[in-house]
Amino acid sequence: IKFHTHRKVFVGGLSWSTNNGSMLKYFSRYGEVIDCVVMKNPGTGKSRGFGFVTFKDPACVEMVLSSKCHILDGRQIDPKACNPRSMNKGSKSLENSKKKIFIGGLPVNVTEEQLADHFNQYGPVTEVVIMLDQQKLRSRGFGFITFESEECVDKVVQDHFIQINGKQV
Repeated sequence: IKFHTHRKVFVGGLSWSTNNGSMLKYFSRYGEVIDCVVMKNPGTGKSRGFGFVTFKDPACVEMVLSSKCHILDGRQIDPKACNPRSMNKGSKSLENSKKKIFIGGLPVNVTEEQLADHFNQYGPVTEVVIMLDQQKLRSRGFGFITFESEECVDKVVQDHFIQINGKQV
């Protein structure tokens, strides 16, 4: 059993209709929520399909993570613990986390090969993972890219929004 002393949860796989209010209402059943935000595309104002929830008490995170199935606005969502970087100082996972980036808003037809080809312009890519809906066996619209070095990640972050298959991610 992993015990989390942090209070923040990443929530992926959100319905495009999910807003701060509906997410707050859902997660309040696990305890007092002190911050809740659905991330939006600054250009369009539309949801990017993920968000963050911060609880007052770290025990609430444990309750969220121990619940097997979360359905919000008709979709199964995927809450994950957010690990503050300072908690992992010196560990291998921190090294890798600095080389790994989250990519959201992916077109459902994009392949891991296309992502690798696109992101190689920032530096050598060591791993690409597109998260799949296990029931429908199709992209959930987000994934992760791991680079050989932290400098590559810095270059990507400086670009902010990137176009892939005609869609801003």
